[in-house]
Amino acid sequence: MRILIIGMPKSGTTMLTYKISASCDAGVLFEPDIECKKREEAQHSNRNIVAKLVYNKVITNIINKFEDYDKKILITRDPRDIIISLFFYNLHHEIVSGWKLFPKSALDKVLQIIKKKEKDASIPLHEVLICGNHPCSTLKSLLNFYKNSFVNFVEFLKGSSEYHIIKYENIIDAKIQDLESHLGFSLTTEFEVDKKLNRVTRSKTYGAWRDWFTAEDVELFKPYLEESIVNLGYDLDWDINNNTTIDPEFGSGYILNSYIPS
Repeated sequence: MRILIIGMPKSGTTMLTYKISASCDAGVLFEPDIECKKREEAQHSNRNIVAKLVYNKVITNIINKFEDYDKKILITRDPRDIIISLFFYNLHHEIVSGWKLFPKSALDKVLQIIKKKEKDASIPLHEVLICGNHPCSTLKSLLNFYKNSFVNFVEFLKGSSEYHIIKYENIIDAKIQDLESHLGFSLTTEFEVDKKLNRVTRSKTYGAWRDWFTAEDVELFKPYLEESIVNLGYDLDWDINNNTTIDPEFGSGYILNSYIPS
């Protein structure tokens, strides 16, 4: 059996890939849009294969390579949580990949504002995001980037009737009976993600955006995200937690796992 999994960045594609792989003794084809040689090898293999693709406009050029796959799965996740999770992943990746976009001094500054936000949750999230994105980004360009990314994914989803769609939140809550029926086998709870990919895992939770967003952020993001939130099947519930502090374990602590301040 050959299984294809697609989702936006930070939507649980890696987790589900290894969960399914462990459940059917399958080989993993991790982001085969990059690993072309492995993709070609898998095409001629008799072994079960689970291929994982992160959605972006580029992969639409290679989707036809997977037309003969037996099962196809599409993962959705609340866009607000993706924004938080992707922000931290991108910072982590920037650090471990050797400061390709930022000088190390700039990332020191980002870490400082993250720690400040954790101690004083009233600091708007958008100030943290703009500090931690490409130096040429403006707030408006960043908001439009988020909007367009989700709109493009929604358009892809609408044209993907052959895919089984599952929410990231249901995977976390183990509400996977429909997915198991689609696959034709039960999914194990005992599995390990490749240790080389530990950077991918941060919290394995959802709803953290309610801790990071302020009332100011809600008003700022609403016009850019609401259409996609609805189209992805999520409620237009913008209630925030109004915490005074944020647990650093999934913020600065995640960054510090690979970060050595100057």
